[in-house]
Amino acid sequence: MTREEYRKHILSEYDKIGTKDVITSANYPLGWAQATNTPFKHWKQDAFSEGGTRNPLIVFYPRGIKERGIRNQYAHIIDLYPTTLKLIGLNFPEKVKNYVQAPLEGFELNYSFSNPNAPSTHTQQYYTIAGSRAIYKDGWKAAAPHHPDYIDFAFFEGERKTIVSDPSKDVWELYNLNEDFNERNNIAAKYPEKLKELKALYESEAKKYNVYPLIDWDYAGRIRMQQNAVVNDANIEKK
Repeated sequence: MTREEYRKHILSEYDKIGTKDVITSANYPLGWAQATNTPFKHWKQDAFSEGGTRNPLIVFYPRGIKERGIRNQYAHIIDLYPTTLKLIGLNFPEKVKNYVQAPLEGFELNYSFSNPNAPSTHTQQYYTIAGSRAIYKDGWKAAAPHHPDYIDFAFFEGERKTIVSDPSKDVWELYNLNEDFNERNNIAAKYPEKLKELKALYESEAKKYNVYPLIDWDYAGRIRMQQNAVVNDANIEKK
């Protein structure tokens, strides 16, 4: 598709933005994605920035939650299951249909419902999306934007780009979220030892939870091409 063809297609889909058809057709521009993430940087699909990973959570359970208000304790989506089990009074099943279950990950958030100022119990978490990655530990966060990202692959017919995927060349950043919640100041140069410590922690977590090999946009694209080739070969055999 050429630039002009793409521009015409996007404009033709413009009125679908904000409707039920947006899921399968239109998408709003990255500039608007950035605006809706304010005051955080970047947008969803980026594991290295708060704009890519931070989301609001509303918990409504009058029977079990008496104190309303905002909570600022650190939490991750894996905390929702143990929190729900605690709220409804169920235990995590050791077996399901005779299959032993893997250990439950995540932490109960229930402690924060009755004490808005309680210290966070979830103190460490890794992130990875399409090669970009980050590690959070006690308010500190190390993060690596990965290239090629989806913008690097956004070129049109007749254009050429040299695309090289090498995670070892990604530049890590460092933030203290306790003092800089929306990541305005990269302090990697100021605290190299802290950055080194967090990078080592990410490596440990990545190996523990089978993150490697990194499935980035380049790798995913090659896998998709191979899958398409298999499907095409199968169709040829049928004919």
